[in-house]
Amino acid sequence: MVIAPDKFKGSASASDAAAALARGVRSAAPNLKVIEFPVADGGEGTVEMMIRQGYAPVTCSVTGPLQQTVTATYALRGNTAVIEMASAAGLANLGSGGPTRTTARTASTRGVGQLMVDALDRGAHRIVLGVGGSATTDGGAGALAALGARIFNADGDPIYPCAQDLSEAHVLCVDALDPRLRDVELIVACDVDNPLTGRHGAAFVYAPQKGASPHTVAHLDHALSRWADVVATAVGRDIRDSPGVGAAGGLAFGMAAVLGARLTSGIELLLELTSFSDVVQA
Repeated sequence: MVIAPDKFKGSASASDAAAALARGVRSAAPNLKVIEFPVADGGEGTVEMMIRQGYAPVTCSVTGPLQQTVTATYALRGNTAVIEMASAAGLANLGSGGPTRTTARTASTRGVGQLMVDALDRGAHRIVLGVGGSATTDGGAGALAALGARIFNADGDPIYPCAQDLSEAHVLCVDALDPRLRDVELIVACDVDNPLTGRHGAAFVYAPQKGASPHTVAHLDHALSRWADVVATAVGRDIRDSPGVGAAGGLAFGMAAVLGARLTSGIELLLELTSFSDVVQA
């Protein structure tokens, strides 16, 4: 028997749930072979899932969502890296103060980009980003900045890549992006279909969970719209209305629009990467 639960949010991790279910099965059927296979869909528990199935843990010190230093772990096997963005830019990284209107405006995904750089340094040619549990609404600007992109205001001054400053964005320069990205397959594992902006977009749907007031939500949506304009000018295409690009405060947008990332179902991809069908059939 294969026991493969996802997490019970707010109650039990996928690993804890699998262990509890396995104990119950073993107590009722001691001779039954039971395999615990906790799963994730790209959100919390994604890296743990990969490590349990043979990926190596890689731990780094990176910039957290509020510019503090945090410790984050991703999974690596061969040339494939699996990064859980919440480990570097998640709600848990906000500390005891939790999400507030201020953190909703200032949180950045810079640390996610730093994890990607570390994976490139270790020879990764395929990077999977799990994008659940974010504290950010920066449209992926922080991650792109860590990868070499530069963002300027109308006066030509650099701006910090966070949501509140994106409303002042005027130019995105991608000339200095890490050249190794050209040879990388970048996949965003997500299971939502929200666009970047508008009533069904990243700010209106998800920012209230990240501490944003109604006024802040409107400001964030305006900033993301400005960011989408700037990105479209830089890359020659506008994908703000594409399904899924609103995931993780628009991190999916930045990765797809600028780096050509492919968005796909998180659970299906992760089950494939861990050979789940082989485990079931064994």
